[in-house]
Amino acid sequence: MILYLCRHGIAADYSASGADADRALTDDGMRKMRKAAHGLKVLDDNITHILTSPLLRARQTAQILAEELGTAPIAVLPALGPPGHRRMLLNHLGEMSGKPKVGNVIAVGHEPTMSEWTRAICFGDTGPEMFFKRGAMAAIELDDAERGTLRWYLTNSVLRHVR
Repeated sequence: MILYLCRHGIAADYSASGADADRALTDDGMRKMRKAAHGLKVLDDNITHILTSPLLRARQTAQILAEELGTAPIAVLPALGPPGHRRMLLNHLGEMSGKPKVGNVIAVGHEPTMSEWTRAICFGDTGPEMFFKRGAMAAIELDDAERGTLRWYLTNSVLRHVR
């Protein structure tokens, strides 16, 4: 299974409610995420599931990905919300991997979680520092329930140019 860790797209600095959880993607963020999703579809046509943080900007990013990739319904996974729980995500993926019709999976979350998890899964806790730009993705080929190999890390601007 390939796990795509994705940071949500460009979001507003503030929400009308004042709550961080209610910050929405900007129009520019939606447009750029849609183009990046098209680039991802060119790279992988076997994405069957999308998991997302419960925060609005992540759910909107997941919805755009689902529309562009034509995947099954989105599942909200609290482990992807701040502060993030890597073990819960990996356990969930382990449960999914034994089921039929499960291909590759996208998990939409936040910084610094996406960078920390990529480093930990691929290089261990002493691996290189990483930083996910908004809308960036890492493709991790999972070797087992704990470890994986980083296949690529692409920013949103690079994904938008994949044809």
